[in-house]
Amino acid sequence: MSYLEMCVMETLRLYSLVPFLVRVAAEDVQLKDLTIPKGMGVSVPVLAIHYDPARWPEPRKFIPERFTKEEREKRNPYDWMPFGAGPRNCVGMRLALMELKVGVAKILMKFRITTGPDTVVPVKLNKWQQFPTPEIPIRLMVEPVD
Repeated sequence: MSYLEMCVMETLRLYSLVPFLVRVAAEDVQLKDLTIPKGMGVSVPVLAIHYDPARWPEPRKFIPERFTKEEREKRNPYDWMPFGAGPRNCVGMRLALMELKVGVAKILMKFRITTGPDTVVPVKLNKWQQFPTPEIPIRLMVEPVD
């Protein structure tokens, strides 16, 4: 289950459903030469952070080991934000992750899933959609496990 969790977290890094977060400054903030006044809307670019090579070496590669306990402890908690971060993160995050892991584990116990012969790898996403959507449909073959 721990490796499954790492795979889920890496998938959410690569294919985050939230491309950016919007927050409102609670107080005046000075960032170098930039002043953000209280009440101003601030956009946090989640996808840009998730694909930043300074934070994630080889950011376009699927590497679940980025989420081992040791690797997570080395990293800033704001480098992975598919559910937001800090005091305003998604209240349902833990439930969503638990449901996802249990559901995937149950499916994998009963079925073998492979890519179909016409599946294009790597998947190319349509960048003009709000949510990650493949340009060409992903075809999978599902067989019961004996």
